[in-house]
Amino acid sequence: MLGAILRRFLPASRIQLNHVYDPNRLLTALCQELGITTDKKLAKVLGFSAGLIAGLRAGRIAITATMYLQMQEITGLPLPALQALSGDRRQRLRVSGSGKREASGPAEL
Repeated sequence: MLGAILRRFLPASRIQLNHVYDPNRLLTALCQELGITTDKKLAKVLGFSAGLIAGLRAGRIAITATMYLQMQEITGLPLPALQALSGDRRQRLRVSGSGKREASGPAEL
């Protein structure tokens, strides 16, 4: 399945590890896969803001692990395929927490 998706969206030379990071390629592929014609509709389907999609296309914002997971849930495409489509070569994706720590017990004085 992964090979078919990559062959469908990427030229043979781009399937190798010498990708160039390009979120536009991923967003365009998602639009084609979901039958969507505008970024505004794509944002609505993915649960993102239209400004976020514009930032991704302009290169001002990088795709985060949380975004990849949301794309995976909506499209059903495997995470490695989504990463390959965008040219993302990270081996590990880390989802950041809320930054808040819970108290482990009463504070000692």
